[in-house]
Order: sequence, then structure tokens, then C-alpha cells
Amino acid sequence: MKNNAVARYNLALLPPPATASRLFKLAASYKKLADGYLLQSKKSMPHLTMTQFYATPDILPNIWRNCLAKMPNRIDAILHSLIFRDIGEFGRKHKNHCGIWIGVKPNQTLLDLQKKSVALIKKTGGDPITPSEGFEPHFTICRSKKLSKIPSHVWPEFIPSQTRLSFSIGHCDDMGQYTGIIYSSKGVHNE
Repeated sequence: MKNNAVARYNLALLPPPATASRLFKLAASYKKLADGYLLQSKKSMPHLTMTQFYATPDILPNIWRNCLAKMPNRIDAILHSLIFRDIGEFGRKHKNHCGIWIGVKPNQTLLDLQKKSVALIKKTGGDPITPSEGFEPHFTICRSKKLSKIPSHVWPEFIPSQTRLSFSIGHCDDMGQYTGIIYSSKGVHNE
């Protein structure tokens, strides 16, 4: 019997293992401060969200095929090299917590890929929950109500300035943590 209950997924870019390891190490330095999301190897995977969306599992293969068929040149241009920009924070002005992230230098190809991702999810029957407006590419490290400022010692040594990523669809929890790969440009995982 098929499970056709609506679930939350993430269409995202994933870093290679060496970069992921560095991101986990950085997140570990915030462990005592984190009181919400914390990037942890046993609970979540480093990812750059293109869009989170709701869908039934039966339409995921169609979403994946459409993404690969409609965006191959854009994907290749993005995956070859993204440039890490800075470490920053979000949320303090609007919420009572602060999110720490590693920013990725936006370029028009990346912004176009994100918009196209949202459109393809809609066209294939999914319900995107990440808008294209205001898209700020980043890897979230943690969220905290206790953090007053970002430690300055973490940049630039912790991560290479450029890295190659893989395109993927994965499971996503309610906090936006990418919890498992379903499809990847490196192969189908079906976890």
C-alpha cells in the first residue's frame, strides 16, 4: 500500500563531505548557545535550500525528472563552483532568536535556478513554501535566543572559498533541517 500523505521536502544543494565536515565543526562551536536548530551530523545535513515544499511521495519522481530535464545547464553552472561570502545572522529584528548562517555569494544563475525550482515544484503538483522574493542563499548553522554577537574567529579558515555542490531532493523536518537524501545529482538514494 502506497503512502500518499503530504510531507515536507527540500530541494537543495549539498556540499561535498569535506565541506560538510567543516560546517559540522563550526556548528559544534555553537552547541551551548543553540536552543532551536543546530546543524548536527546525526540529525541534519548541511544544505543550501532552493525551496522547501509540500508534496505526496508519489509525485517526487516527476518533480525530480522535471528539475533535471528543465534545468541541466543551470544546474551545471551552479554546481561547479559557488563562492562563500561571509558569516552572518538573521531573524533578530523580527523574532526573538538569531540564526547564524554562512552566506553564499549570489549570482544571477543561482537566483534564476531558485526561481525556476519554485515554478517547477508548482507545475508538477507540489506546494512550495520558500518564496523567490528575498532569496538569500546560505547554509544555516544554528538558531539561538542567547547569542549576542557572532564570534569573529570562525572566518575565513573554517571553509574553502569555493566548493562544488550536488543538486538534491530530501526529507525536511518542521524546522527546515534537511534530514535525508531521496534524490541527488550523484544518484538516487531512496533513504
